[in-house]
Amino acid sequence: MLRDLDADLVGVFEYPDHHAYTSSDWQTIVNAMRDVDLVVTTEKDLVKLERFPFARDSLYALRLEVIMEPADAEALENLILGRINQRAAASQA
Repeated sequence: MLRDLDADLVGVFEYPDHHAYTSSDWQTIVNAMRDVDLVVTTEKDLVKLERFPFARDSLYALRLEVIMEPADAEALENLILGRINQRAAASQA
């Protein structure tokens, strides 16, 4: 998304989903920030990174919104409700 906005990306760090950031991760990010103005992350990771002492106004989250086609949304809803109903029926048996 940032590339599509013609952002000047100096570095990209990718961590696995649900990553527990360590002091070493923070140090790696801070070392890469020496010649940049800010770090952009997801809202989910912002919450995890806020515990580290980043420079004031240097850490920002990119808000992502998921938009689904109506048919896909209905299919997902049916899948979820189907699983809920299966578990309810199994627990009553």
